[in-house]
Amino acid sequence: MSKGAFGLVAAAAVVALLVAGCGGGGDSADLTKAEYVKKGNTICKKAEEERFAIFEEESQKLSPKEEREREKQEEVLLAGMRSYERAIEKLDELGLPAGSEEKAESLLGSMEEAFERVQQDPGTVLVSDAPFKKANEEAESLGLDNCVT
Repeated sequence: MSKGAFGLVAAAAVVALLVAGCGGGGDSADLTKAEYVKKGNTICKKAEEERFAIFEEESQKLSPKEEREREKQEEVLLAGMRSYERAIEKLDELGLPAGSEEKAESLLGSMEEAFERVQQDPGTVLVSDAPFKKANEEAESLGLDNCVT
């Protein structure tokens, strides 16, 4: 296979994975809002614990001088954000709660948007929680207090 053909096949595979990953993954017909809140909070709590453990581990690798460098701070932040991304995926797999489907879908979209904004400009999080503002408000309105970043 030529390099060009391989690139097209790889690009098509990435697009297929992205399309397959969109939308609610679980069967929302059996998921009550109370179950969604309980399971969602568990997912987010675990992700938060992972995120802080990664922050701690990655920070310990830095010299005192590197700790003050914005680029190094951003690298640590991005390493920890992988757990936030996994939380989004797990919430999506959980499905949508009966009666609150639209709110849950909106939350997932806001969390994905926040994640993408941080990926594009991790420095914004070093000075403000603005990228997470909408997702945090939506998480609180659903009762997912552990999903507030």
